[in-house]
Amino acid sequence: FYGFGKKKSNNVNDLNSHIWDQWADEDGSIGKAYGYQMGKKYEFKTKEGIKNQTTEHMRIMIHKHIHSDSNKYLWVNEVLNMQGGENYAIRKIHPNLTDTEGMLLSTSMQDITGAYPYLEELEGIREHGEILYTYHFKNLLNDEIQLKVTYACYYEPFQWIVAMGEPI
Repeated sequence: FYGFGKKKSNNVNDLNSHIWDQWADEDGSIGKAYGYQMGKKYEFKTKEGIKNQTTEHMRIMIHKHIHSDSNKYLWVNEVLNMQGGENYAIRKIHPNLTDTEGMLLSTSMQDITGAYPYLEELEGIREHGEILYTYHFKNLLNDEIQLKVTYACYYEPFQWIVAMGEPI
């Protein structure tokens, strides 16, 4: 026994519940299913597990709440190196660039006018923890390049830059 009188077993014959019966083999073993569920349960016990679950939950919510008639949306980049440079961050969530989620970012990346928006953003985050700035980017609705105003702030526990912007 452990916890509040719950039994720990991978055999349904030892348990007082029928919740696992559908997973049992002919001997009553739920070995792999039980191990999988315990792995999912205890994944939340680590910072990385919480971070992964939060990222996936945020990705679903952000993508789900994008409206086809709106140009406003949130995106998330995870900072790997606060000093900037090549591979300083990874694009975690971006509804306008879903095929690039997971891509490494560089502060030397330029927009169409030659500006360095990732560098400007990171400098603002380092100095103030947040920044309001403009740069040129693809419009979500029609793929035209437009001037965009963006607010970004830093969420330190996950090393995330969370940003929202819209064309002006």
